[in-house]
Amino acid sequence: MKPEETERLFIESLFKSSGLQSGDLTVEKLTGDASTRRYFRLIDSSKSYVACLDNPIGKDDRYDFEEMQLVLKKSGVRVPDIFYLNREKGFILEEDLGNLTLLEALGQTRNKKEKLELYYPVLDELLKIHAISPSDHQNTCFTKLRFDTAKLLDETRVTNANFIIKLLKTNADDTSINIIDQAFTGICKFLDTEPMVVTHRDFHSRNVMLVDARPVIIDFQDARLGLPQYDLVSLLEDCYFFVNKEVKTELINYYLEKSKLKMDNFEKYYDYMAIQRLYKAIGSFSLIYNTRGDSRYLKFIGRAFETVLAKLSRYEQLTDLKVTLAKIYYAS
Repeated sequence: MKPEETERLFIESLFKSSGLQSGDLTVEKLTGDASTRRYFRLIDSSKSYVACLDNPIGKDDRYDFEEMQLVLKKSGVRVPDIFYLNREKGFILEEDLGNLTLLEALGQTRNKKEKLELYYPVLDELLKIHAISPSDHQNTCFTKLRFDTAKLLDETRVTNANFIIKLLKTNADDTSINIIDQAFTGICKFLDTEPMVVTHRDFHSRNVMLVDARPVIIDFQDARLGLPQYDLVSLLEDCYFFVNKEVKTELINYYLEKSKLKMDNFEKYYDYMAIQRLYKAIGSFSLIYNTRGDSRYLKFIGRAFETVLAKLSRYEQLTDLKVTLAKIYYAS
């Protein structure tokens, strides 16, 4: 069956299941994110919706998107409303948030003041997420998952396999692979030594929509426990948008003041998290290209890699990792 036919049947089946009428309906295919989900805007004479075709799951299985949407909404976080959801078919009909992402809005700013005015409300939403008490939500999806040493290290190994070995053509048996892995083992162990909060996991400028000048948070289904720096790094060391040092410092200070976070070596945890998080993002972009042939994200690798090297340069104990990565990267 052709993709167009599959999509038409999906729309018809969705409307039939949800009880809505599909008579005078305009369907627009939307550009998806880095996942395999497919999105459509459905417009009739009075209202518009966004339809998502996700992976079906079993009737009795937990659906993390639905669960996190409820938790976040109850915690005062602005998230899209869900009008209809069918886990077994992978159908979601949700609020249409329009097209304006934080990324696009940031690109139109003229000065520091305008950037900060966009970022402060977004940080306010992030503070609400980090304030959620895991003990109040036992047995939910995010309390069973953690950015522990094993998870963080698994992510770096995806980058080793898909970027260092496959894209940069490094021999899998090269001693550099072991040097990289050993160094990241130490980084990931360090990042697993502080109390954790509820993290969004992918809190960057393309996952924040602006509706009536207010931020709405999307793509939250992969939430898990982790350091608060994980989300801060995602936002402020954004692969998609450069945040200069002055703006970054003000935003970090704003977060620290509002959160009253008590953590020794906050900056070191931030830098180590940036190294791991950006290295992981490079692996994700490479994996998407290697498995789907989708090259859209390759253009974001360069600056992310340079940021990793810059962060590594700040710590003498990470010199071997920096030199090894630089040698592989610049020789390719």
